[in-house]
Order: sequence, then structure tokens, then C-alpha cells
Amino acid sequence: MLKEWKNLFIYTALKAKLNLGVSVKDAKNVLPPALASYSDFLIDEISFLTIKKHGIGLACGICGKRGFTRKGLFLHIKRKHQYQLQEFLEKKIQEIIKHVKKT
Repeated sequence: MLKEWKNLFIYTALKAKLNLGVSVKDAKNVLPPALASYSDFLIDEISFLTIKKHGIGLACGICGKRGFTRKGLFLHIKRKHQYQLQEFLEKKIQEIIKHVKKT
């Protein structure tokens, strides 16, 4: 089961990148100290996967659905792609751990 801080980090990072009243610093504060130095990387990876601009609106980077407002895209991602994002974050954390072990 995914720990609560991981879900909180995912949604705080999305809200920060979508300018929904949360700062990137708030997302960074959710991470455990061992991952704090990788916060920018993780936040950028999550936003790159999920947030795409399409005309005057936004599109979901996972399924391609278009025409969202910032809040609408956040809610869509939270409702429809929760498990995909959890798996994505797990993979990225494992990549970081593997990288750290090599050095």
C-alpha cells in the first residue's frame, strides 16, 4: 500500500504546478528528508507526465482528454489516474534509489 505522504506529495505537486493555491515549497515539505534533494526532479516529472497545454485550455498528458480548466484537470487526474500516478511515483523513487546505490 502506498504511504500517505506519497499521495499527499502527488496532489500537492499537481496543485502547485497548476497554481491552485499551493506553492512548490509546500510540496517539497511533504517529502521525507532522504528525498528532499530530489523534490524538484519529482515535481517536474509528475507535471510533465500529466499537464499539457492545448489551445486556451489544458489537456491530460495521460489520456489526452482536452478542454480542462486548471481545477478541472486536477480533479480529472485525481479521479481517473490516481493509481497510474502512484505507480509512476514508485518507479521514479526506485530509479533514485538505484542511482544513489551506484554512487
